[in-house]
Amino acid sequence: ARSAGGAGGAGGSGSASVCSSSAAGSGGGAGGAKPASSESESEEEEEESPEFLKSSVWRGHRPGYVFKRGVLSGGEAALGYFKDVPLLEKHEAEEAERMQLSAAQLSNWLLEALPEAPSVDKADRCFRLFDLKSLRVGSLEQSSSPPLFGSLAEWFDAQRALYATKVPSEAVQVLLRVFLEPQQALRLGLHHASFSIDWMSVSEEAAAEPISGALLRRLGMASRRPRRMLLVVMYKAERSRITQVWAEMDREGLALKKGAQLDDVLVSDCFDRALNAARRAGATGELNPIFTNYHSVPVIG
Repeated sequence: ARSAGGAGGAGGSGSASVCSSSAAGSGGGAGGAKPASSESESEEEEEESPEFLKSSVWRGHRPGYVFKRGVLSGGEAALGYFKDVPLLEKHEAEEAERMQLSAAQLSNWLLEALPEAPSVDKADRCFRLFDLKSLRVGSLEQSSSPPLFGSLAEWFDAQRALYATKVPSEAVQVLLRVFLEPQQALRLGLHHASFSIDWMSVSEEAAAEPISGALLRRLGMASRRPRRMLLVVMYKAERSRITQVWAEMDREGLALKKGAQLDDVLVSDCFDRALNAARRAGATGELNPIFTNYHSVPVIG
C-alpha cells in the first residue's frame, strides 16, 4: 500500500522572565547581597512534575531546568523551573500533537513497518498507533459475534509475535481501499473519526499475521492455513490512534479483481456490513467514499 502521508501544523509560544544561574539578581551594600525573599516564600512548597517545578523565586541552578514564567500543558501560566527541552525536540512534539492522522495513514504505517528487522523500536512505534485503552477487535459478519481475540492481552501477544518477525512487503498487501471520513465534521472543524476499509492479501510468508490467524481459528482451520488468504479489514481512527478493528474473509473475492471500481465495492455485501459497522461506531452525517485500486497504481523504482 502507498502511504498517504501526514500533515500537521507547527507552532510555538514564546516565554518571558528567563533567569539563568549567572543572573541571580542584584543586591545593595558593600560585598553584595542575595536576592531578597520573604519567609513565606522560602517556606513555599514546590509542586513537582516531570516537566515543571513551581517556585515564586529563583532558588539556584537546577540541572536540566530553566527558571522562567511559562505556560503549562493545561494552558495556565506559571512561574518556576521548566524542563529545558531542546528547541527541535519541542517543535517535533508540538507538531506530533497537532497532527490528525487518518485511519488510512495509520493502516499504511502499520504495513510499512512489517518488512523492518525486529526491534524494540519497531514494536513501540506500531503499538503507539493503537489506543490500547479503548481498542476493540471484532468481526464484520455479525454485530453480536464475540471478539476475534479473547482479551486485549491475547491480541497484544499476537501482535508482538508479528513485530518480532521480518515480513516481506509482498506478503501482506492492500489491494483495494475505501476511505470514509464524515464530511459534516470536516466542514465544522469538529473532532471526528475516520474509517479505512482495506481488501487485503496475506500469504503464508506472513503466518504470524494475527487477524488472519484469528479468522482461521474461528473457522476451525487453524492448522490448515492456505497459501494465500483474502481479507477485509476496517480500521476506525480517532485522535490519530486506531480505536477499533473489524475483519472478515473476502468471500466475494473483490481483492483479486484488478479492474475493480467504486461501484463494484458499493454493491458488495461486505461494504454494506462495513458501512453499518461504521454507523454503529459513530460515523454520522455525509460519508463520501474515496476509492483506491492499488492494482493500477504504478510502482516507482
